[in-house]
Amino acid sequence: MAEQHTPLTLANAPLGTRAPAFGGGHWERVEGGWKWCTGSTFPSPGGDWDGRLIPPAAIATTKQEPQS
Repeated sequence: MAEQHTPLTLANAPLGTRAPAFGGGHWERVEGGWKWCTGSTFPSPGGDWDGRLIPPAAIATTKQEPQS
């Protein structure tokens, strides 16, 4: 039997979820809403949000360790 997954939405996104912006940067889900990467927190991502949501687990697996 196949597992059913609830689609990730703005309403159910866990803390740490990122919502990339068209021109670069991202919004991040925080306790009080969505925080711009270099600014304030708002109830939802701004109009520059590109529609994608990246869960924290995906972010953690794409981080690269510095080369020595």
